[in-house]
Amino acid sequence: GGITLILKKAPGVPDIITGGGNTVAVRVPGHPVPLALIRGLGEPVCGTSANLTGMPAGKSAGEVKEQLANLVDFIIEEGPPPAGIESTIVDATGNIPFVIREGALSRAEIFRVLKGER
Repeated sequence: GGITLILKKAPGVPDIITGGGNTVAVRVPGHPVPLALIRGLGEPVCGTSANLTGMPAGKSAGEVKEQLANLVDFIIEEGPPPAGIESTIVDATGNIPFVIREGALSRAEIFRVLKGER
């Protein structure tokens, strides 16, 4: 989906998911393929973005393969991300949410929702 929320890790979240940290990034995908996988499994799926840390996100299977070919078991090719750009990342671990990276959703859209506006 268009937004990734960084939240405080619940006690039951394994360290392998958070790299031993005390936060977890949560995103509900907006694409039918990962949504179908999640529905089929009946549980959340843990995954990373389709890029190495500090590198731009892959926008095609070829770009993802260039970065991750030796690190993943398979790549599902279903066309470009629906929004065409990365999700907006919001740190929601404090009293006031903080936009770390503006992406598919603008700061204005996020804060309009936080204020209860439509």
